[in-house]
Amino acid sequence: EQIANAVRPLTGLNPSQFDQAGRRMQLSAPAQQECRKLDQSLPLAEQAERQAQGQAAIQSAQLQVFSLRKRYRDLRCE
Repeated sequence: EQIANAVRPLTGLNPSQFDQAGRRMQLSAPAQQECRKLDQSLPLAEQAERQAQGQAAIQSAQLQVFSLRKRYRDLRCE
């Protein structure tokens, strides 16, 4: 954590983000890129799920969030 705080001015990452970036360094370059895309897609899908109205729209949004989360875990983006 002290290292993360020390390099924060250079990286702009808080300690948890720095830790996550370190774990992702073990992934292949395409997997890292997909993780970054999922980092952006997941919050949007979760917001769409919260705003969905009607049973079909809710189920569709939930399926989308589920598939994105599954891919996130499968890639080991965490």
